[in-house]
Amino acid sequence: NDEYGGSEENRMRFCLEVIEAVRAIPNNTLVEPVITPRFIPACTDETLHGLGKLAAETGAPVQTHCSESDWEHQFVQDRCGMTDTEALDSFGLLTRRTVLAHAGFITTNDMDTIHARGSGIAHCPLSNTYFANAAFPLRHALEKSPRAGPR
Repeated sequence: NDEYGGSEENRMRFCLEVIEAVRAIPNNTLVEPVITPRFIPACTDETLHGLGKLAAETGAPVQTHCSESDWEHQFVQDRCGMTDTEALDSFGLLTRRTVLAHAGFITTNDMDTIHARGSGIAHCPLSNTYFANAAFPLRHALEKSPRAGPR
């Protein structure tokens, strides 16, 4: 839409308008707007900062891919000089309402950061194995989680 094209400010305004429009639907108890940057390689830093600010202002949930593949993980390391988790946190995208997909290459420090922010991880072992030739370190994550309890 040309009305929202051009500046990052216009695109963020459009995102805010969508969030507000969905929340204004009468008797809506099923649909919630979600801030969804596909993954870091698909977004500019300006977009990621803008979406992080929008998440803080609106309290909207965030969903994105994190350390999805070895390629993507290395791309973020090279571009941002840090892991996906650290970069997403620096953009304000790790919140108590954030769900990170895949996370096959997260580190122990990343797990600590994700836990500290109250974020969560959704993973599919088949998808992670097929697309990333890696697995989410589930056992390690459960051992670190104070909520996990005995297994």
